[in-house]
Parts: sequence; structure tokens; C-alpha cells
Amino acid sequence: MAMSVSEFIVERQAELGIANRDLAEVAGYHNQNVITMIRRGKTKLPLDKVEPFARVLRVDSAWLFRLAMSEYMPETLKVIEQCCGPMTTNNERCMLEVWRYSTDGCDPEISNDMRMGIASLVRLARCSVSE
Repeated sequence: MAMSVSEFIVERQAELGIANRDLAEVAGYHNQNVITMIRRGKTKLPLDKVEPFARVLRVDSAWLFRLAMSEYMPETLKVIEQCCGPMTTNNERCMLEVWRYSTDGCDPEISNDMRMGIASLVRLARCSVSE
């Protein structure tokens, strides 16, 4: 199961050593109690605060927005992506550039074996980054 917004914020703040008051200040809140409520899942992360939260938490804002939308409004996210295309992070766009370069722009069909191979490479890369 995917991590919730509140779980992500708690975990990421701990990883980076960011205090609630610092997050509150950057997000434009005068009171850090709002951050506590978001961390506990009592209050949803307001969508207009995704960008400042993403900046402080050092994650791609499209990724955090997609996480929030998939938790809070999954049907709305589905409609947005049907109408506008999938939201992509900078890293995902970089993967697309690698794909296009590697295939010389010929757009090959992706077989099940290719899909599994790509997934294995991404998992391997993910493990090497976290070590």
C-alpha cells in the first residue's frame, strides 16, 4: 500500500531534521499546530501548500501533488490525467528522455519481457541510490 501524505511528511521531516515551525513558516502558517494536524492526518495538506511543502521537504512538487490527490481525491486525479495526461516528475521526464535516446526515437512496442527488465533496472537503481 502506498504511503499516506501524513506518513510521508512525518518520515521526510525526520530524515531531513525539519521542525514543524520551519515547515509552518515556509508554508505561510502563523501557527505550527496546522502542521501537527496534517502530520496526524487530522487535516489534509491543502493543495495550494503542496509547492512550498515540496520545496522544504526536497521532493518534486508533481510527485507530492499526485500523492495528495491520489489519497484525497482519486477520482478527480483520474479525470485530470484523462484530460491533461499523466502528471510527471522531473525524474520521470528524464526517464522518457533516456528511453527516446536509447531507442533512437523509434518508439518500439514494449513487450512483457522488456517491461520486467526495465522494472528490474529501476529497482536496482533505487537500491543503489538508497545505500
